[in-house]
Amino acid sequence: MGSCNNTTLPANKETQVASGNAGSYSANPWVYGVSGQVLLYNGSLAEKTFTLNLYIGDQTVCGEKLSCYKLTSTFKNVSLRSGDYHWIPFTGALAGANTADYYAFYVEVTPDAQMTCESLAFYTTEHD
Repeated sequence: MGSCNNTTLPANKETQVASGNAGSYSANPWVYGVSGQVLLYNGSLAEKTFTLNLYIGDQTVCGEKLSCYKLTSTFKNVSLRSGDYHWIPFTGALAGANTADYYAFYVEVTPDAQMTCESLAFYTTEHD
């Protein structure tokens, strides 16, 4: 899931661009992970910066309370020149997932000025 198909990202606001979840994979403790990338575009006449955060956690426990999830990957104050497109990678994993719970990930982008999220690609992994 995600909302990154030529989507405008407002300035100074953390915006969700991707998410996904998985349920009980195994009768044993298991690993839930995600790898992917987001294509950002700076259409302004000046260089802009952004922060990208990847959160992973127990959706059964946390629900939609993002502060409850573990921050597993971050890019802070990355510069994007005027007119540039750039793929920003993200990856993270959570080991020891409870066999009875659901797990989720969220990718959030916060630009210092309006930017465009052009595209998104990711895959999740579940294994014990």
